[in-house]
Amino acid sequence: MSHDQVTVFVYMLRCSDGSYYIGKYQGNDLDTRISEHNNRAYPDSYTAKRLPVTLVWSKWFSRYDEAVACERQLKGWSRAKKEALIRGDWDMVQVLSKRGVSPFGAAFGVAQHDETKEFSSVGPARPCEQRANPPSKSQFSRRPILRPSRRR
Repeated sequence: MSHDQVTVFVYMLRCSDGSYYIGKYQGNDLDTRISEHNNRAYPDSYTAKRLPVTLVWSKWFSRYDEAVACERQLKGWSRAKKEALIRGDWDMVQVLSKRGVSPFGAAFGVAQHDETKEFSSVGPARPCEQRANPPSKSQFSRRPILRPSRRR
């Protein structure tokens, strides 16, 4: 299968219990996928036990491999960082990307961080209201996903 010119959405849902679900959908109509979640199309899934769900963020990709990388990266983010992305607060996403930053300290402007250790990011937040017309090219950063080294 070619990785060129497909339509893939990475999306984030807010569940009824306040948790977030991140997934990807290959197709042109993300509303169809959200309806599947809310109609329990997959009864044993994470969201089936936390209905209703609400779409809070999505991003369109023209390459499947980029969508997979974005989904994996978002799943590793803290709750505070996901909420900054949902709000479109890119500055806070970047602050929370710094190693050693407490989400609570960052929210109150008292963050201490090491600027030499940083996670990569997926690009600017794209509000869900703009998802109807996918852009002609993916805006996903082509940088590799960076993870902090584990201390031993």
